[in-house]
Amino acid sequence: MPEAGNLKNELKTAGNGFFLPDGVILKVSLFLFFWLMSFAAIATASNAEAWQRHRQEVIRSCVQASQLSDAAPVGSAIEFNDDAGYTALLLEGRYRKKNDNKSGGLELCLFDKRTKKAYISDATGLAPESPPQRHKTRMRSL
Repeated sequence: MPEAGNLKNELKTAGNGFFLPDGVILKVSLFLFFWLMSFAAIATASNAEAWQRHRQEVIRSCVQASQLSDAAPVGSAIEFNDDAGYTALLLEGRYRKKNDNKSGGLELCLFDKRTKKAYISDATGLAPESPPQRHKTRMRSL
């Protein structure tokens, strides 16, 4: 019957033909795990930065293409799927007129992700002219 110390050494050398000190496999495994996770963190940060740059580019392009003075985004941009290839952004501002009566307006901007071009259209019809009327429900007494 082999001694306990010899059995331990035989198990360490079994299959691979060389001796590894205690804990080396665990240390190497942990090192590789954290090394790979660092790349995942970098990729995630890069992805978040890329989306931030995209949002800034959409806002800049849409505001530049707008016919409104003091155009500003209303809410967040709406990202269509990659098949459509567009980002939509609603802008509000004042229409430029020759007289002093500048009225407020809305424009819808479609940003083409492929060509990086902004397309503007009047979107005044998207906003309701007055808040929707709520109908009161009356309960009948029995």
